[in-house]
Amino acid sequence: MNWTHLRAHLFTLAATVMGIAGMGLVFSGTMAASFSEASRGVPLLLIGLWWAGRELGRSMEASRRRKVGPGQT
Repeated sequence: MNWTHLRAHLFTLAATVMGIAGMGLVFSGTMAASFSEASRGVPLLLIGLWWAGRELGRSMEASRRRKVGPGQT
C-alpha cells in the first residue's frame, strides 16, 4: 500500500467518524428538543455521508474493474 492509498483510507475513516459524531449530535439534539444542537450536527453528518458514499462508489467500481479485467466487457 502506498502513501496515496493510505491517505485516502485515513480520510475515509475521518469522514466516517465525522458522520457518526454528526448523527450523535442530531440525535441528542432531537431527544433534548434543542434545534440548535441538532442543527450543529447536520453539516458533520452530511459531509461524512457524502465522503463515505463517494469512496464506497469508487471502491465498488475498482472492484468491478478488477473482477472483469481490463479490455473485457
